[in-house]
Amino acid sequence: MEAAAQQMVQQFKLQPVESKQVTVNSFPAIAIVADQVADQQQQQPQQQQQQAPAVRTLIYLIQDGKTIYAMIGASSGPDFATYFPTFSSSMQNFRRLTDADKLNRQPERIRIKSVTSATTLSQAMTRFQVPNDRLEEMAILNGMQLTDRLTAGTLIKVVAK
Repeated sequence: MEAAAQQMVQQFKLQPVESKQVTVNSFPAIAIVADQVADQQQQQPQQQQQQAPAVRTLIYLIQDGKTIYAMIGASSGPDFATYFPTFSSSMQNFRRLTDADKLNRQPERIRIKSVTSATTLSQAMTRFQVPNDRLEEMAILNGMQLTDRLTAGTLIKVVAK
């Protein structure tokens, strides 16, 4: 996990401020607070020491068997203290997904349907049994408004399992 932490720090050009071993719901983890390193050519050395970091991050690397999950929260340096509790709470609540309903979820597919008679997009969607709470989403998918008039034979997209 240390190697993954080093790689992440290098990949994102971060300067670690603090790093510690932690446990997240029985999983070993590393918590790192790091600043994004400014390009040396853009700032004078004196300016770097006086200014707050442009970006400060909280990174949790959580190991579950052979898999390492990386969770990253980033904000501007001055705002980091405001967002730190939210970042930390989210990362410390990591758990293994065990809900069979979520694990066995099947993808939805876009189906092309032909409108049988003149109608509005909203009425056509209702005929194709689209739930009311998804009508606006289907209008966006079709690049239309729910009140748009459709003629018989018009092809529309509908999301279904």
